[in-house]
Amino acid sequence: MKPLIALLTALLTACSAAPPVAPAGDYRGDGFVVAAPSSSGWRVGSATADAVVFHKRFAGSSGNDAVLVSAGVLADLSAPAPAASALADSTRRLLQTRLSDLRFELIDLKVSEGTLADAPCARYDAVQVERYDPDSTEPRREYAHTGWFCLLPGGQHWRQAYATSVYPRIQGPPVSSAPRDEIAAFFAGIRWNPPSR
Repeated sequence: MKPLIALLTALLTACSAAPPVAPAGDYRGDGFVVAAPSSSGWRVGSATADAVVFHKRFAGSSGNDAVLVSAGVLADLSAPAPAASALADSTRRLLQTRLSDLRFELIDLKVSEGTLADAPCARYDAVQVERYDPDSTEPRREYAHTGWFCLLPGGQHWRQAYATSVYPRIQGPPVSSAPRDEIAAFFAGIRWNPPSR
């Protein structure tokens, strides 16, 4: 997840400066197909066999604060796929390790069993915050992660479907349901396939 956070931070920074590239149609990766978000404002962050990622900036209620959302599917998971019976516990351990380090503190994590696109999955919701830096004048950011770790057909491989919302901690999570509704629509557009490798 640490590489994911670094990738997410870099992509969100690039997203705010790059001209929009509107996604369209289906995007194929190794073991998955994902439909492009249908609502306006989304940008393509990555479209490779290992990662399909989209970004969008939602205006905050005051007009100044913003919520940046990244949603994607990742195929390059370094940990081997666990058995279906251990999926939730494996996901919990993986996220506890990857979401807390010297820069970030994991403040909430919920993991449960579920299904996404007819595959056995572990669904997670996590909140992570940047650790306090007394030398920084920047507001601390909070990261709200929601997603799924799912076993692909055959059970030998797993993939991560995720959405991360980033906002100033002082602002709190978005009040509007628009980001949540668009994230739910993104997850509904995912289909799993046997991987090629």
